[in-house]
Amino acid sequence: MAAATLEQADAMVRPARVVALIMPFPGISSGGTPIILQGDTGLPGQLFGARNSIFPLREGTEMAAYLCAQAVLSPVARLINDAAEWLGERVSDKEQGEAFLRELVASNQSETESAALIEALNTRGGFNQRLRLDMEASGMQEALRVGLNRLK
Repeated sequence: MAAATLEQADAMVRPARVVALIMPFPGISSGGTPIILQGDTGLPGQLFGARNSIFPLREGTEMAAYLCAQAVLSPVARLINDAAEWLGERVSDKEQGEAFLRELVASNQSETESAALIEALNTRGGFNQRLRLDMEASGMQEALRVGLNRLK
C-alpha cells in the first residue's frame, strides 16, 4: 500500500472511503515517532497525535517523495548496526555499545538540523570528519541519490 495514492487506495476499499493515507513507523505504539499523512488529519490526529508528530502533506507527489526519503531509515539502522558490531568486538559490553550508538544518533539528530550537526562534527582531523570524508570519497552521497531516484 505504501505506493498507492489517496485516490487509488480509495478505489480499493469502496464502498468504504479513504480520507487519509498515513505512514506509521515501528515506534508509533510507544510514541515519539513521526507520521506522514496526506488527507484529513482529524481522526489520525486524534488517534496518534498526542504521542507522535504528524507531518501533513498537501498532495500525492509529496507523499511519494516522503516515502522515498524515509527509506533512509534502513540504511541508517544498517550503519548503526554495523558500527555496533564493530564496537562489540572491541569492548566488554556489546549491548551497551549499541545502546550508546543508538542514543548518540537519535539525540543529536533530534536536537540539531542535519547541516548544522555536520558542521558541528566537522572538527579538522577529528574522527567524525575523517570517517565522513572517507565515506563521501567512497561514493556514499551519490549512492544515496541514485537509490532515492530508483525508488521514485
